[in-house]
Amino acid sequence: MSEPNQPSPTQPETAATPSGATFTQAQVDALVAAAKADAITGEAKRRNAINALAQPGFEAELQTALDSDQTPEAFALVCMNAAKERGVTLGAIRNSATITPINRKH
Repeated sequence: MSEPNQPSPTQPETAATPSGATFTQAQVDALVAAAKADAITGEAKRRNAINALAQPGFEAELQTALDSDQTPEAFALVCMNAAKERGVTLGAIRNSATITPINRKH
């Protein structure tokens, strides 16, 4: 005799959704595996995009972005704001650059 709420040996275990659709355990397992694979692929893409945006001097922001669920777009904005706070601007870079003539003939 089978226990209550246990599938019989001849009937596959099924799961029902709120809409009434039923799935076998094998179908549920396949859906879960596909969802996990999609999540792993998505996380790898997110991490690669964040790493592609990383610049020297923003290691703390990079680590925070990688450790959280921050999007690459949010990471870029965080880096822009951090650069502004640190006074890193195109004007500041231009003013601190040493200008040397190119192809100067002696």
